[in-house]
Amino acid sequence: MPAYSYRAVHTSGIIARGDRQAANESELAQHLTFSGLELIDARIKKENRTALRLRRLPPRKLAVFCTQMEDMLKAGVSFTDGLREITVSEDNRLLRDTLTDILQDINHGTRIAKAFATYDRLFPPVFIAILQSGEISGDLHETFAQLTRYAESRAKTTEQLHRALRYPLFLMLVAFGVVSFMMVMVVPKVTSFLNTIDSQLPLMTRILITASDVFAELWWRLLVVLPLFGLITAFLYKNSERTAQTIDSLLLRLPLLGNIIHKLALARFAHSFAILFQSGIGIVASLRSAKVTLSNHALEAIMDDVVRQVQAGQSLSLAMTGTLPSFAIRMIRTGERSGKMHKSLNDIATAYDREVTDVTQRVIGMLEPALTIMIGGILAWVVLAVLGPIYSSIGKITGGY
Repeated sequence: MPAYSYRAVHTSGIIARGDRQAANESELAQHLTFSGLELIDARIKKENRTALRLRRLPPRKLAVFCTQMEDMLKAGVSFTDGLREITVSEDNRLLRDTLTDILQDINHGTRIAKAFATYDRLFPPVFIAILQSGEISGDLHETFAQLTRYAESRAKTTEQLHRALRYPLFLMLVAFGVVSFMMVMVVPKVTSFLNTIDSQLPLMTRILITASDVFAELWWRLLVVLPLFGLITAFLYKNSERTAQTIDSLLLRLPLLGNIIHKLALARFAHSFAILFQSGIGIVASLRSAKVTLSNHALEAIMDDVVRQVQAGQSLSLAMTGTLPSFAIRMIRTGERSGKMHKSLNDIATAYDREVTDVTQRVIGMLEPALTIMIGGILAWVVLAVLGPIYSSIGKITGGY
């Protein structure tokens, strides 16, 4: 079935553009009518729904969509009408095309959660689980209020991770670029001059020359080996659970950054688990759905063991011992005794938010001066190694007169 790119006009007069599959233009026009649109023109395009499913949606865009849907339902607008209004006004092509197809499926009788679950790369498992629970209860307004909290916390933790990595990676890239330029362009040109000086070159200079020779010999091989190594590692990570657990376990042991990755993973899990449990989903099902938000196979393996213990009748606080910090275990135990587990889980999620922010700021504060000093040290080494012999030679010449 071909996919069409179309222009259509909404009953409000807004021009909508999007993509949709249909057998022909007549069927496309009928589908658009269900969405309150009148077809203006259409053309066949190559991209189809399968390609659409393989793309990803930025976490912040998902949070905005949940907020808009919550506002629509709060104002008394029906779900399909609210979804149609958001679809028409959406400026993100990926989300607009996806919502158009979802609205089409819902109008043809597909359940809401199932229609969203078709695009599992755009809408995470936790999103689908909460939506399914809300569809069963019939309270979609409260469901999207919870989805807004989930999407906001997910976007926030993703943005925190990006902030934590952006500047250090930038400095490392600058350092690599500076060193590469010096080793390939500068050092070789002064090496021949330094070798003509009639004296024993200092150790610092000899090391620099050797490093330059090795770098000039190997840099092109690194450009081939490193991407190849990355592709092989990515393939094994995707297809071997044991390899994935090993890599993720090593990531958690990285100095400084490993602590951030660990805290962010637990923060995502705490938020997702709290929202799922508050939605009326059982503890075991909430643990299973929230587990995927860890995005770390080593931590997911630990959580699988927690699920097995809870299924066997173990209390959540006891099963979680050793997995979460002692303060979180105490709060869970308090929630179990008081019957206010949802409050304890929300308190844990809030505490993790503060801890993640503090850890991220501390690590960034440590990395920035450390990397700056490293770059300055490398440049100082190159300058002293090059200029040292030159000044020494000039001193000998002037001392001879």
